[in-house]
Amino acid sequence: MESTDTKVFPGCCHPTRILRPDDRCFSLIGSARGEKEVLHVRLQQACGGRHRCWCGNRIRHREGFHEAGARLALNDFREPALQRSLARLGNPDRVFGQIVDVRRADEVHRFFEGAERALGPVTVAIANAGIYPNTPVLEMTQEEWDRVMETNLRGVFLTCQAAARRMVAKDIPGKIITISSGAYQSGRPGAAHYCASKAGVVLFTKVLALELAKYRINVNCIAPGFIQVEGEVSPLTEEYVSTLTRQIPWGRAGIPQDIANGALFLVSPLAEFMTGDVISINGGTSAGRAYLPLSTPKRT
Repeated sequence: MESTDTKVFPGCCHPTRILRPDDRCFSLIGSARGEKEVLHVRLQQACGGRHRCWCGNRIRHREGFHEAGARLALNDFREPALQRSLARLGNPDRVFGQIVDVRRADEVHRFFEGAERALGPVTVAIANAGIYPNTPVLEMTQEEWDRVMETNLRGVFLTCQAAARRMVAKDIPGKIITISSGAYQSGRPGAAHYCASKAGVVLFTKVLALELAKYRINVNCIAPGFIQVEGEVSPLTEEYVSTLTRQIPWGRAGIPQDIANGALFLVSPLAEFMTGDVISINGGTSAGRAYLPLSTPKRT
């Protein structure tokens, strides 16, 4: 008779410890609103205050990490948004914030230096800065193209490079997460620069994972679908929101918590053997064209 005892595999952890990796420092690089905001709080609750997380613009993850018990370093290029996030998180012993333009290597470097002084060495970094203006190619200016590429792609490069250099120098088997979008594999009118930048994030993530595997640094990417967030940087029309929502097989738009849960899994010990992967969190949107009717008529 086969044993019914629970089997434990090397490298796995007890389910109750899935969000409690020891001695972690989390850094989220992006703005201070939306999905990242949720992730911060969730992490601080689940990790008992022993982790340190560093993050950047578009702070969709902040609350998730905060709830999980993490120590958090976050940045934004908008001071009012950053101050609102810091006030909401509270507990200055566990949170560090700084105004940063992720397009500038010197500012990213100073952010990591300040966060390490305040919270200790980084063990998890999430590169999340991004903007998504909407302009057809024939009308797009070079300045707009450059602004999107510099924020969405250069910002990810500079953030991941700074985090990885610190992890390697301190021999830390860390976790790096980049945030792409479902737009990396599906174009849409007016978003040539955004789609190109997010496709670049995916391939950058894969190459970085190959280069850092020998240091036992996991590098993965989350590709969110349509997520409803607060934000004044890239407002959306009601028509755009309703059209996208109707095409989601799960029947609803995503919420920040959905992305937070995926990130929490990727930084947990259960994802130890995952690197260079893209996790789509989109309610089934990337599975296919759920809006199509059956191709053959019903039999009568």
